[in-house]
Amino acid sequence: MKIKGYIYYGIIVAFIVLFLASAIIFKVFNFEILPSQFYGALIGVFITAIITAFLLRGQTESDEKREKSLKVFETQKEKYNNFINEIWKIWDKRSVRLEEVNELLKMVSQDIVLYTKPETVNEILKHLTQIAEYANCIEDNTDEFSKKTQKHIFGIINSLAKEINLGGEINDEVGKNLNALEDKLLPYINSKKYANQLDELVRSKIKDLGKFEISPDVTSNERNVLFWHIDKQMYLRVGDQWGNGELYFAFWSEFENRQYRDYRLKARGPQKDWMKVYDHVRNFAKDKYVLNFNDFRDGKPLPSDALENLAEYIKEFFVAKYDDFGNKDVIDLIEECNK
Repeated sequence: MKIKGYIYYGIIVAFIVLFLASAIIFKVFNFEILPSQFYGALIGVFITAIITAFLLRGQTESDEKREKSLKVFETQKEKYNNFINEIWKIWDKRSVRLEEVNELLKMVSQDIVLYTKPETVNEILKHLTQIAEYANCIEDNTDEFSKKTQKHIFGIINSLAKEINLGGEINDEVGKNLNALEDKLLPYINSKKYANQLDELVRSKIKDLGKFEISPDVTSNERNVLFWHIDKQMYLRVGDQWGNGELYFAFWSEFENRQYRDYRLKARGPQKDWMKVYDHVRNFAKDKYVLNFNDFRDGKPLPSDALENLAEYIKEFFVAKYDDFGNKDVIDLIEECNK
């Protein structure tokens, strides 16, 4: 601040020097009356300089306040965006754990409360309390979870939007449009989620697996069937045929891979790529829930343990030794056929 004060005084002195130099060089004044003119002009210069100095000081302070407010707003917006992103992760995966709610509470205490009015913070905490009611609950129906938590997630977003005061809001109409769009997207999202979760579960139980693939969504006997590459053009196949939902496990290799010809199920037709060893999921599930593959494929709600059980059945199928493989498992068969 001292440096700024020197600048103001320098401006005043500069005006005085400029005035005297102009008067002497250009003979603006009569020297006989110069003193009186000088004093009159000097007073005017002083007044002008003082006014200018105060205006500059006021402008500088105003710029500093505006710059500070802008930095605070940018930080506030960043904190709010981070918090909303974490909230949306809960909405996106359709489940919540108490650990996640606790992390959100930390964000409120450390980040949100510094830039938010107390009444808004209280609203957010009330919504989080309601969301926590559904933490660690085993929900078979993700749609039901969405309905229970949606108003609280939207409520938190609206509270933060009002705090920034830029006019944003998820009102009833926007909420309806979001729900309509979600109804169309959710089956696809759930189907991809099921596939990724099953892939992770299967890999945790079977180490000898390569690339995971899903056949294209076309009208055929291999629509959205799951394939894991094992080795040497041999695959683990999980899916139905003809879209009938009847879930089978099979070892599969394209017919052109002649090294496996003695172990093929058929010599021609749609099952010519299947190995002799295949099985229906019901033979593993026994008296437990039998997954309909159409429910999996179409992203419909599944029982909470459906994918874990399915992964366990796949492991049992994979590691078994089969008479049709010469009392070998699939790994030993691949090694024998590719010597």
